[in-house]
Amino acid sequence: MEGILEKCIMRVEYRLPVKQDINIPVPLGTNSIVIEIPDIKNTKVQWEVDAKKNLSAVVLVIYGLEIKRESKGNHISPYPEPEDEMYAYRLAVYIANCILIQTGFDAIDPEKVLLAAPHVFPETTAEETRKSASGMNIIAWEKCTINVLVPPGEFLPKEYPAGFCYSAASASYADGLRVSSLFLKYEQFYKVVEHFFTEQGEKLDAAVSKHASQYDQVQIKKLRDLRNRCIHPQMAMGHVNPENMNSIQEVRVALPTLRNLAFWLLHNPPPSKERSKVP
Repeated sequence: MEGILEKCIMRVEYRLPVKQDINIPVPLGTNSIVIEIPDIKNTKVQWEVDAKKNLSAVVLVIYGLEIKRESKGNHISPYPEPEDEMYAYRLAVYIANCILIQTGFDAIDPEKVLLAAPHVFPETTAEETRKSASGMNIIAWEKCTINVLVPPGEFLPKEYPAGFCYSAASASYADGLRVSSLFLKYEQFYKVVEHFFTEQGEKLDAAVSKHASQYDQVQIKKLRDLRNRCIHPQMAMGHVNPENMNSIQEVRVALPTLRNLAFWLLHNPPPSKERSKVP
């Protein structure tokens, strides 16, 4: 991109489609709502409805955001500033949670806010005129996701009998694969460690590191500390939560290490932990 970047005032819209095979009737007269978010001038949530009067999409509309634009060209970057994107994601999570709590349907995926470019529109008369005069183009692109799961393995039933005595640990690991939330995955994979070790605190770090020598005590302590911050909501402990983008990134980075450790333990249980076996 050539030229100097400047900021222009735009309206940003995130469209979050309802997941397939979910039908949520929208009562006649249901209007868009306004939710006040600190540091954001005006935010509206709109409801798209299909021909059968079911909710088809949730649209987050944020007014008056500063979007970067090339001053000597006609291109703009479709992403708001990181802090604005954080607010958009928090709003998406809140709406998704409200719908789930109220209706029982996990209807929309908030992460779509982070994965695809929003639609941007001129917010002021000056910007609208400028768009018409310049033929302004929006650069569309998508962010990539990080898959924390290893490639599928082989179907080898001969391994099943030996692992039955650790079926509870297998259940925790499998639930970690089933859930979509990074935070719930992290908690479930950590439970595998707790199935095999009864030590706590630094003694746990040392015991796990001694058995799984490829993981040092510093790594184990970091995994344990993050787990505690996941399950305890006190902000004084540095709580991480699924509506905060920095928290999401922290858990996303640590998750592959914890998953690999849990997977290794399932296939290499500590010989001294026979009491952990499930009758």
